[in-house]
Amino acid sequence: MAEDEKTLAQKVEELEKQNLRQKMGYKEDLEAFERSANQERETLKRHVWELRENVERETRIAKAMVAKKDKEIGQLQEENRVLKEVLAGVESAMALLKTGSTSATPRAPRLYPLGLLRLGLSCNGNVDKW
Repeated sequence: MAEDEKTLAQKVEELEKQNLRQKMGYKEDLEAFERSANQERETLKRHVWELRENVERETRIAKAMVAKKDKEIGQLQEENRVLKEVLAGVESAMALLKTGSTSATPRAPRLYPLGLLRLGLSCNGNVDKW
């Protein structure tokens, strides 16, 4: 019996050692998994941060482009308005010339100083001769 008890004690001791090795292996695996998960989490946080930075930068660029476009549209609309005024004056003057008007007929309004100077046009200092 003593041998049976000794054999059983050895088997129990061997099983306890095997159990301890398995527990340590599980613990190491769990720690490795947690390290890997933490690294993955940090990588994802950095990636999200970079994406947010990119979105903010692209939003700023888009807003600046819209503001620039709006400004250009405003300038073009102003130039268009001035050109329409000048065209109306020219058409009025042409109509007066076609009818053979005399000096008693009112002249078309002179839009040169107001309109053409805004557009950077010049008539060499003489409003009547283009």
